[in-house]
This record gives sequence, C-alpha cells and structure tokens, in this order.
Amino acid sequence: RLLDLCLTNSAILIAPDYRLLPEASTAEVLSDVEDFWKWLHNTLPTLTITWSARLDLSRLACTGQSSGGYLAVQSVLVFPHLAQIKLIISMGSPLYTDFPHYRIPGPRKILGKLPPPPWKAERTVRSYIKNIKPGAVRTSGDAVEMWEFLTCVLQQAYLPRWLRIKGRDDWEIMKMLAKADKFPPI
Repeated sequence: RLLDLCLTNSAILIAPDYRLLPEASTAEVLSDVEDFWKWLHNTLPTLTITWSARLDLSRLACTGQSSGGYLAVQSVLVFPHLAQIKLIISMGSPLYTDFPHYRIPGPRKILGKLPPPPWKAERTVRSYIKNIKPGAVRTSGDAVEMWEFLTCVLQQAYLPRWLRIKGRDDWEIMKMLAKADKFPPI
C-alpha cells in the first residue's frame, strides 16, 4: 500500500537502515536516525540534480512499523529542525511502555501463545545478550527465526529498559508528546 500511495502521489520512497536493539543502544539508534535526516537534507539534494523527478523536502511523510514507527515519532520529537515531517504513520510501535503489561515481567500470551516459562525466558534473553559479539551490528532480522527471543524480551520486560536512554529522560516519547507545542498528524 505504501508503494501504491507513492506511485499515485508522485512520491519518492526512501527506506533508511538503522541499528537494532539489543546490539545497539537506543542512543546509538537515534544517532543513526539523526545521520539519516542530515543526509536527506544535505546530501540527497546534490544527488538528485540529474533526476527527472523534483525533490520536495517540504512535504515529508514518515512511516514505520514497530521500531520504525517508534523512530518516526522520535524523528519529530528529537530532531524537529532536521526531520520537518508533515505526517506520521506509526504502526504497532512501542510508544508508551510505562504500564504494568510492558514494565513488569511475567507470563503473558503474545499473539495467542504463551512464551517459555519466566525462568527459561530470562535465560534465553541473557544468553542472547551474552553471545553478542563486541562491535556487532544488526540492521535486520527474520521475525520468524527470532520469534522466541522476541516473546521472551516482551515477557521479561526488557523493551522498556532498552528504550530508556540514561540521562535523557527528556527523550521519553510520552513526556515529550505532552510538552510538544506542535506535532504533525499521526
């Protein structure tokens, strides 16, 4: 549908890559996003001079699913001077994680299925983290292959911990949204 939307509106689709948790910290991921917005405004226009299409960076929509949706919202909140986004489409994104279901570990059904028992789920997450090679970068992953790990992360409440940025409470989405004086439609 996104491609159809782009084709019917003469839009250019740009899909940036970024590092993923837990191999990278949230601060590192946001650094990748900041680099993208700088590239978009500073480098892309010079690359498109010979294109037959015209680049209009005053009409940006930003969309993402899961972590991508989280980063679309963070783009407006953390980098408003760079992003200049007019519309956000955020799907299945962890925008508000400060409620018991996300914050407190415990067995819960995820898409109708129970993850392993809490002790095994904790061991699965710790084992994954322990086996991350220093300097490893992961920008993609097969959700089917990583499903058990992902459900263990959710069950053991790692996501809210990983999304926190030490010393940067001002980067918490819900706090920032409450203070935002201007925000595009989401």
